Amino acid sequence: MQKTLYIDVLKLDDIRTEVLKQFSTLMQMHTRSHYFMKAVEKLIDSTLVESQSFLQKILCQQKDVEEVRLITSLINRYYQIVNTLNLLRAEEEKSHSSKTFYTKSAMISFNDISANLSLAFENLEYFSTHDSMTNLHNRRYFNNILDYEISRSERHHHVFSVLLIDMDNFKQINDSYGHPCGDQVLVKIASVLHANVRKGDMVSRIGGDEFGILLPETDPVGAEKVAWALKTSVSNTQFEDLQGGHFYTTVSIGIVNFPKDAHNIIDLLSGVDIALYSAKKRGKNTVYAFSKQ
Repeated sequence: MQKTLYIDVLKLDDIRTEVLKQFSTLMQMHTRSHYFMKAVEKLIDSTLVESQSFLQKILCQQKDVEEVRLITSLINRYYQIVNTLNLLRAEEEKSHSSKTFYTKSAMISFNDISANLSLAFENLEYFSTHDSMTNLHNRRYFNNILDYEISRSERHHHVFSVLLIDMDNFKQINDSYGHPCGDQVLVKIASVLHANVRKGDMVSRIGGDEFGILLPETDPVGAEKVAWALKTSVSNTQFEDLQGGHFYTTVSIGIVNFPKDAHNIIDLLSGVDIALYSAKKRGKNTVYAFSKQ
């Protein structure tokens, strides 16, 4: 028994090194955290067989073979550490001895892996709610907060407004200056939008060159003031291409108010989308407020 344990412990450093390398790779991949987060949540209180069964169900939806391999390997390696530690503890109990060198080594590896699981979970939780390019909240989080704000509005009889902002010539920027420059423009616009709203307002990147802003406790008049100010701020912002040249761009903005223009999130999102489309039809670089009339 002791010989087997000794061999297992000698492998722990290699296992730990491999796991840490895999964590690093997953972070660089910006893995679709939904699946990995589920695995981490399930990991701690499950047996290896239970975790493998669970992983099989959730990972079968994945198309990224490398990501599936890494996550599965991480889970299996984690249990190698756990099982070795349990065997060592059982051996000590039989012999009534204090912690051996091998148990201490196993515990160090176990704690190391657990700490990195926790760190990975925190990082991936961030990625699941934020856009990695602009660091703004993403569409999924934005919609969740809209649901919450609707409930809060109905409970306390507050109004709120939503802005949908779209760049007017983003394709032209990408075609003229290249996608890396286009990415820089998105980051700068995100910064401009964030700098020109109140602390309690929420700016999100909905996708592509589209941004959403939640304005809690803001009536239609207040929302229009904010929208025009944001449009002007973007129009006055100077952007740089990768060769050191400068250019300007504009945005169109749609507005919807709750509960005046909508009674649920579907109406809200549909209304603000229609408002943005109307702003585009009116020649772009303008603001349009949705109305049910």
